[in-house]
Amino acid sequence: CYSVTWRLPRTSWITWTGGGSSAFTNPANWYPAGAPGPASLVLVEANGANPPVISTAVAVAEMRIGGAGVVTLTANQPFTVSGDLLILTNATLTHSANGTAAVWRVQATVGGDIILRGAIDTDYRGFGPASSVAAGALTGRGPGGGWTSGNFGPGRGSGGGHGGVGGECIDDSPPPYRL
Repeated sequence: CYSVTWRLPRTSWITWTGGGSSAFTNPANWYPAGAPGPASLVLVEANGANPPVISTAVAVAEMRIGGAGVVTLTANQPFTVSGDLLILTNATLTHSANGTAAVWRVQATVGGDIILRGAIDTDYRGFGPASSVAAGALTGRGPGGGWTSGNFGPGRGSGGGHGGVGGECIDDSPPPYRL
C-alpha cells in the first residue's frame, strides 16, 4: 500500500464584486480587497453591483470571465494576461459603443491560451454607417460570417462563413495572442 501526499501550489484568486464602482482597478471592487496586478489570478464571475470596465491599462496573470451568471467585461484600454484568458458561457468581452470614430477597441495580449465559450463582441458597437449590415444579412454564414460585400465575405477570413453552417476559428500560432 502506498501513501501519496499531493502538494499543490496555493494560489489565490481575487473575485469581482463591483461594490465600489465599475472601475476594474478600484480595490473596493474586489474580494479580497485590492486592485489586480501582474501576479493576480482574476475571476469575474458576475457583474456584481456594477459591471466591470477596464479604463486604464491592466496586466494580470490569468483571467476568467463568467461562471456564476451573466457578465460583461468592457475593455476600453489595453490589457495583458500573461497566462490563460477564459471567457465562459454567459460572458462577453466587449468595448464601449463608438460614435463617429473608432475610439474604443478591445486590445488584449494573451501569453497563454484563449478559451472562448462565451462571446467577444466588437461588431460595430455604434461605429460605422447604420446601413452597412442589414438585419439578418449574415444569416446562414455561421459564427464570424463576416461582411456580405466588401473586403470580408464568406471564405475570406470569416470563421464559420466557409460553409454556411458555422464552425470554429482556430489559430494554432504560438502565444502571445493579440486580439
